[in-house]
Amino acid sequence: MKIDVPTGPAWGLALITLGLGYHFLMTWIAVKEKAASATRDAQFEERTRSHDAPIFHRLLEQAPEYPFKKALSDIANDHAFTSTQIALVTNTYYFLDTVGNKFNDATVQEKASTLEKCLDELTDFTGQHFSVYGPIINGDVLRFCMETQWNIDRGGNPTREESVKYNELSRRLSQMARATVAAYEDLLRTGHQRLL
Repeated sequence: MKIDVPTGPAWGLALITLGLGYHFLMTWIAVKEKAASATRDAQFEERTRSHDAPIFHRLLEQAPEYPFKKALSDIANDHAFTSTQIALVTNTYYFLDTVGNKFNDATVQEKASTLEKCLDELTDFTGQHFSVYGPIINGDVLRFCMETQWNIDRGGNPTREESVKYNELSRRLSQMARATVAAYEDLLRTGHQRLL
């Protein structure tokens, strides 16, 4: 069976017109879909920012940079902290652990989770190895020091083995404090870039 296809110029022009029309229609649909997608993304980003920015501001109020870093510096370098300093560190952990303070921005939340984990490890360590030392400061502030019985500067009389244990605890404490400061700074930088 043989089929005769029309070969006139009108038929070719009709096919070209049909092809161009289809191409323009598909291009117009793609542009509309891209614009709608961009609008949805912008709306989602705005909702995320409007949810996360107040949480980030409250975090900055809860854990201001200078007092937070000072507390961690004292913990790492002096193997001591005050009850005010440890309250700042502990309250920052609980702030980040609260369900209502979780960030919707996945990148910011990842940084917050890293800081939360560091704070959890640090406060667990201090709870196990620090105790009240010395008199009360300013009426109600206590000072806590690490394993005072193993620290000659704080009246301890350690054996060689206890001195080695104290040095190992000091090394671990320094690592945890540095990791916590790094996680804190990373969260602050990311929050400033993505939320403010």
